[in-house]
Amino acid sequence: MAGLVRAWRRMFPTVTDLLRPPALEDLHLYDMSKKAAIKEWYTATDKPAGGRSACTVDWHDAEGGFMRFSGTVSGVMGRTMARSGFCATRSPKRWRGVDLTEYEGLALKVRTDGRHYAVNIEPQTYFDTDLYQGYIIAPAGLWTVVTLPFDGLMHTSRGRVVDESRPLDAVHLLSLGFSIFKEIDKGREGPFQLDVQWVRARQRVENSRAGRERLQRAKLIDPRSRTAEQEELVAKGTTVVDPPIDTSRDLPRQ
Repeated sequence: MAGLVRAWRRMFPTVTDLLRPPALEDLHLYDMSKKAAIKEWYTATDKPAGGRSACTVDWHDAEGGFMRFSGTVSGVMGRTMARSGFCATRSPKRWRGVDLTEYEGLALKVRTDGRHYAVNIEPQTYFDTDLYQGYIIAPAGLWTVVTLPFDGLMHTSRGRVVDESRPLDAVHLLSLGFSIFKEIDKGREGPFQLDVQWVRARQRVENSRAGRERLQRAKLIDPRSRTAEQEELVAKGTTVVDPPIDTSRDLPRQ
């Protein structure tokens, strides 16, 4: 659905679309190489409901500087709790938002401990409980660039998947966060550690040199010899470069 909406907007652009310049390079959203970048990030856990999970966010100057989200996930449940084992952190809200309409998704440079983490995107919508969620599943101990296409994100509200979800077509980013909870991490408890060096909005590849060159090569191939992917590129007039790791669809719905 998200792809159809974007295709419609390319064919029938609004005045705003016509005045908006194309994104010719990735946009730096969060640069954790500087300590000031994490100053107002805050954390949340299941403790207010009776749980015993705990977490912190701090900055490390090694390896060019990065943010570390770490703590302990506990399965201990309070009397009124339906579930436990939750830790999260989120950036301060940008009240006017950042317009990411001309971008395909997010790219994040992260280092994990092998556990599964959620990336929570708060867009500007009619409902202040809307979050769009993707997942980080990466090798332990290695700096990895993870990509999350906007059209592959899961629509959630108050921690639950929205049955009749709305695709994230036009993005005005208000805040970004990371979380870990037992439901997405195979029920595991205990210590965790996620390092983040930067977060960027990834440009639409059709605006990039590599994307245009790939499309041109596909057009030069005899239609009878094109692969299904090449045929789709030519039909759509756009291209998507395979990301290093696309984890947006790797986990089942909760």
